[in-house]
Amino acid sequence: MAVSIHLFKLAKLNSEIKYVANSVVRDVPTYAYPAIRDVSAWQSGMMQQLDDWLASVPQIQPPNDYITLICQLRCFSVKMLLLRPSPAIPSPAGAVLTACHAVARQSLRLYEQLYKSDLMVYDWITLHGVVYSTITALYCTRAVREIAQKVNPEDLMEDMSVSLSILSATGEHWSGAKRARDILEDVGKSTIRLLRQSREASTQRQAMDQAESNVQSLPVNVGDDIQVNQLMDGAENDCTMSGLAQHTNLFSDMQLDLGSFSELQQHQELFGDTVNIDDMMRNLFDDFIPSGQSFY
Repeated sequence: MAVSIHLFKLAKLNSEIKYVANSVVRDVPTYAYPAIRDVSAWQSGMMQQLDDWLASVPQIQPPNDYITLICQLRCFSVKMLLLRPSPAIPSPAGAVLTACHAVARQSLRLYEQLYKSDLMVYDWITLHGVVYSTITALYCTRAVREIAQKVNPEDLMEDMSVSLSILSATGEHWSGAKRARDILEDVGKSTIRLLRQSREASTQRQAMDQAESNVQSLPVNVGDDIQVNQLMDGAENDCTMSGLAQHTNLFSDMQLDLGSFSELQQHQELFGDTVNIDDMMRNLFDDFIPSGQSFY
């Protein structure tokens, strides 16, 4: 009962976030929440309230790992809702999306604990939570250059492995989960491939800059200037063509055959997408929407 009451308190915070940050109609009635003058300050305050809520989860006796993990997962889900792009904050700062990325990864780790401990309940909430956490992590990786530069492709592969394993098991209960798994696998592979290519291109640029610096530091005769310049011009052209070819591959890798998941086909840059996460989630769950004939 104590945990249930505590979850109702989280539901109130969730309701405020949906009302303030995700309400499409901004012309609110006077009896509702007070007008938010500084939405960034409100976001920071709400994040602190969520941290306080998580720290004050009732400790029940005997200890129940499932209840503890569920409370953490519910809180992380609300945090992602708060930190992701929304009508009130359509373009969150890089630091905000970095925090959102960290929360999404933590959420996947909690699902992994449930999965490995045989505590996983394969219901709609679990399916939605795993897919939502995975999409959020991938979106933040693509949208924020700093995240893409720091994230280890192996860590991303590990996160995807957790997600795909759970979705494969969920597919035994929900047939539509198999389609969601296949789509996320394609997007995950593409993201990992793009990160590696970006790292390789960055390494080549650094090597080119280092070679140029070394050549400039060497003493040369006047008669050798022409030969050195020719060498430098040739190296620069090779580097430019190599970089152009790699960028071409970056663009072509985004052309995934994802059916109704067509929003991802519209990306023009690796780190510059503005995908609507709600649309991505809705398209992933198309198979769960019953047709008119299902009612007869």
